[in-house]
Order: sequence, then structure tokens, then C-alpha cells
Amino acid sequence: EVDDAVLLLPTREPSSATTASSNSAASTFSAFAPTTNTRKYPPGLPGESGNVALNIYDLGRSTGSQAINKVLGHVGMGVFHCGVEIYGKEWSFRRSVQGSGIFACRPHCCPGHHFSESMPMGHVRINKAEVLRLISSMSRGWSGAQYNTLRRNCCHFSREFCDRLEVNADFPSRILAAAEAAAQIEEAGAECWASMSSPQARKGSICLLRCCRQGPPVDEDEENEDIHVVEKLPVQTIRPDFSDVWEMRKPKRRF
Repeated sequence: EVDDAVLLLPTREPSSATTASSNSAASTFSAFAPTTNTRKYPPGLPGESGNVALNIYDLGRSTGSQAINKVLGHVGMGVFHCGVEIYGKEWSFRRSVQGSGIFACRPHCCPGHHFSESMPMGHVRINKAEVLRLISSMSRGWSGAQYNTLRRNCCHFSREFCDRLEVNADFPSRILAAAEAAAQIEEAGAECWASMSSPQARKGSICLLRCCRQGPPVDEDEENEDIHVVEKLPVQTIRPDFSDVWEMRKPKRRF
């Protein structure tokens, strides 16, 4: 009865200033203009006004990525695509040649990925127009040409978007765990390669694995103090003496 009473309350028409502001903010993303949401949600679920959800997908459509995520899930990581759902739209980030990489789609329906789960992130107290203004301001710093699989992908955008919305829930660490681990491995490999490609390494004056050692660098002179050079000895050919053997085998004369 309470829900029906709320639904029957007369709605106030928006003022002309609010309408103009909403139209100007929506013009930036005219391709994703708000449409009538016919989906019905129970109270407190994503899609209601002000509720935010993190929609998580298995990366790609292949069954291989789903199997990988099941295995990596035991160690708290995986390969995912993410989008943030608010006011019936799901916002995410992708690579593009020019312009902003931020885009919107229907919730749970991002093309090219397999939907896995939706995590409620909390409730926000901003309206649709303010969300569009926030997206417009973020689009300047999220160029599609700056997309990076390990350091600036859709999951990084979703985390920042949730922070800017000031949601109550913390962003799940498992979403970015695999990308952060791969980025650290890539950085370590680049440092090792730079050390091996240095002029000192090519001359053989330093150890090629020094970049992988722990602790401060060691002075080369101190290392050389413990090295003892063994002088080469002349090679001598030793021939065995078979004279005794020959005498024993020599036939004896009979008288």
C-alpha cells in the first residue's frame, strides 16, 4: 500500500532552467540519449533512481575466458570487463581512434563480452543531469587513444567513476588484481632488458643479473678483491717407462 501511494503521488514538472541544463549535458552524448526504461526492479536493486551497480563481465565471448576466470577466482583475480550502471544506463570505457573512449549501453548487454554478475555499490544523491555533467567532465581525461590493457582500461574507469560518484561500497580488488600483477611483471622485465642492453653489460664488466638482485649495488672493485687468478701451468707430456716390463718378458737363454 505504501509503494502504491508513492507511485500515485503527482510529479512536479522540472523548471525551464533544469530542463535546459539537462539538454545541454545530454547533447554531448546524443548517441546515448536516455530512453524510457521498461525494466521493473524490486526496491533497492540497480536501475532504481540513485542506485549504482558494478556490472562484471567475463572478457570476450569465448568459453575459454570463463574457464580462466573460474580458475583464477580461487586466487582472487580474473580477466574482466566492467561497467557502472546508474539511472538505467551502463557506462564504461574502450579504445577509440579519436575522441573520448567513454560509452554507454543497456545494462548487462555490453557487446563482445559475457555478463557474469552485478554488484550493488550503494546509493547516490545526484540526479540524471548531474551524472551526465560528471561524465562530460571525465571524458576530457579519458581519451580513447590513451586506452591501455594493463594500466588504463574499462576497470580503471569504473573504479574512478565509482569514486567520483562517492558510492558506499569499496571497489572489489579482484577486478584489477590480474592487470596490476601483469603490469608489475612488465615493468620488471623492462628494467632487466634495459640493464642487459646497457654498454656496461655488452662489455661484460657487470653481471647481467644484477638488476634482479636485492639490496644496494655492490662496488665492482670490492667484488674483484675476492677473485684469485690461477696462472696457467705448462703442459708436460709424461711417457710411461716400460723397461721393467720388457726385462720381465725378455726370454731367458738356456745353457
